Amino acid sequence: MTLRPAPLQDPDQTDLVFSTLPVDTNGLLLENSVINIRAQKRICQLALQRTLPTVTSFHEFAVAGCLVGYGENLPDVYRRAASYVDKIFKGAKPSDLPVMQATTFDLAINLKAAKALGLQLPASFIARATDVIE
Repeated sequence: MTLRPAPLQDPDQTDLVFSTLPVDTNGLLLENSVINIRAQKRICQLALQRTLPTVTSFHEFAVAGCLVGYGENLPDVYRRAASYVDKIFKGAKPSDLPVMQATTFDLAINLKAAKALGLQLPASFIARATDVIE
């Protein structure tokens, strides 16, 4: 596997960045960034046009047409962060609080995208999804 970064600096450059992807590109793994979120619909459209399976850590990308979104459950992360804020307001020192890691994750699978990409996903994988887009 060869990873080739293709940074998107501005959502308006999405088409340009896709046009510079090497012909042998066979998938996309998107990082968490505000720019990618702002360009998510166009990224998903272009990925399907190029038949590129696209995986992200945000559920919303699968809803927008990308193949898979797998990452921490953000509402749970925010609730847990609020408990830290509460502890700090009550006098706890931030340096005394333990580092918390995400404990709940969401897997969103877009079956329409899988079909458009010609992919047959295993039933066991689909069964693990918290959201299946049909």
